[in-house]
Amino acid sequence: ASAGGIAAVVSALRAHGESRAGVAEQGCAALRDLAVDDDNEKAIASAGGIAAVLSALRAHGGSHAGVAENGCFALLCLSSDATSLSSLKSQSSEIRPAVETAMSAHSSNANIQKWGASVLKKLGQ
Repeated sequence: ASAGGIAAVVSALRAHGESRAGVAEQGCAALRDLAVDDDNEKAIASAGGIAAVLSALRAHGGSHAGVAENGCFALLCLSSDATSLSSLKSQSSEIRPAVETAMSAHSSNANIQKWGASVLKKLGQ
């Protein structure tokens, strides 16, 4: 991550995440995994990672379970730091419907339901 990995993942997700579900799925998964580290979480938020995950989730979350699962989990992982949570909440009017769409489209996927509900709770729902 310190060698530019976060910027590369966010850049790829921005450039290709809306048009390619596979890139969206793997990009969200990579950011999810990187966000486990507090410093990485802050760096991802600063690099525009929340908006990139949101774009991928809006584009594919209703039709692609992998994007829905990794996108919701990535957003949850990007909400443990106060600064990241503030950034997440500032985009809640866009995040909420994207998460709700993913949850509705994949109602039998327990992980999407769990992580989506946790994101909505973090947003104050």
